[in-house]
Amino acid sequence: MEIVELFNSSINELLRYRKSRVSAFIFLPLALLLCTASLSVGWPPTPMTWAANLFLACTLLLQFRLWDDLSDVAKDRLNYPQRVLCQATSLTPYRGILAALFTLNLMLIVLLKPAPMIATYLILNAGTSIWYWVADSFRIGPAVGYHFVLIKYPVFVLLLSPIATRPEVPSLIYAMGLVYLCFCVFEVLHDQQLHLSNGSIYLLAVEMLALELVATLMVINLRHVAGTLATIQGALVIVGAAVFVLLFLLHREHSPPGRWCNAVFLVGFTLLFNYSLATCPTRVDRTMPGPQSIAGLNHMQVVSRQLGLSWPAITGVYRLADGAFNSDPFAIEPTFHRGLSR
Repeated sequence: MEIVELFNSSINELLRYRKSRVSAFIFLPLALLLCTASLSVGWPPTPMTWAANLFLACTLLLQFRLWDDLSDVAKDRLNYPQRVLCQATSLTPYRGILAALFTLNLMLIVLLKPAPMIATYLILNAGTSIWYWVADSFRIGPAVGYHFVLIKYPVFVLLLSPIATRPEVPSLIYAMGLVYLCFCVFEVLHDQQLHLSNGSIYLLAVEMLALELVATLMVINLRHVAGTLATIQGALVIVGAAVFVLLFLLHREHSPPGRWCNAVFLVGFTLLFNYSLATCPTRVDRTMPGPQSIAGLNHMQVVSRQLGLSWPAITGVYRLADGAFNSDPFAIEPTFHRGLSR
């Protein structure tokens, strides 16, 4: 009877932990952000590859969220005693789940990714272990600590990406940098200790400026891609700057952290998604009529099918954007119709 009660208690604890710390409404959008960043060096060839990447992103997030919570139990018992792990009778089941997630992620990377990614994953785990030991042994302030902890997110982008060829390496670096800075900005806005510290306003300003700089470099990297997507990318950088100014003002007024902090990830996602469309190998090049434009449109048809989107809706939006951003909106109309007829 006592064994049954203990088992039921452990199950209830796990369910409470999942509800409070592993919400699908948080993990799925973050996994989608990471997968979108990985598209900067190429789109997945099949829907199954896309689904496998999305699942791997979720399990990576789950492993490192649990690991982070386990490493912070001692501090959380003082600052956040209401958290599930702080009230748990034993942490052994959670450590067992962490070991299982490590094994699962390692198996997925062995099956889905080339050998360098296996080494990258093992190095990430070793580096994380060393960091948590250092953080426990020495007093490291939160303003320094979160910069090291968040390095895992751009590494996730690397793990989800195919091996980049040399011309694609800058795109991957920009995507990894943008993801890292999005998480840094969110951490300052969302974390209560950082939110209320005196120097956080300057830290936030520097990181927002750095994020905008990376986004601007992405636009510059598209200088050879004439047309709608490059123009939209520039417009998104301007809109993102306006959003960051608003978030900065809210932070300066000491507004309590809330859902408005998530606007950082929305800006990052739109920048990364449009950039991945613009840098895909067979993109629409408005400066070269004929077969290359047709190939680009056919590629976008394939992408729309993979994502489950309506191709007529995509073409309708494309026509609207084409008329808004180009001085001669009917310049490629014949080529456009030939692309659709294939």
